[in-house]
Amino acid sequence: MKFLTRSLWMFIRACTNLPARMKGASIGNGSMMRFPYDCLLVSLNGLKIGKNVSIGRRAWISLPSDSGTVSIGDGVSIGREVVIAC
Repeated sequence: MKFLTRSLWMFIRACTNLPARMKGASIGNGSMMRFPYDCLLVSLNGLKIGKNVSIGRRAWISLPSDSGTVSIGDGVSIGREVVIAC
């Protein structure tokens, strides 16, 4: 049962991070961006998220430009509705 619960949790994390990964974000193992988040009209090539990071619902991370980067280290927890602007 424990294996099934862990596998289900890993599947949910992978599904919630998929849209950001498809837009170019680098996301470490064990990290999760909680829905809802919006990345439909932006490129996330400069976003680097470490391992075991939790980003809350409706958090907003602004990338400085197409050539800039935002790096979030390992083990960071960002609450919901937090704004990080560069």
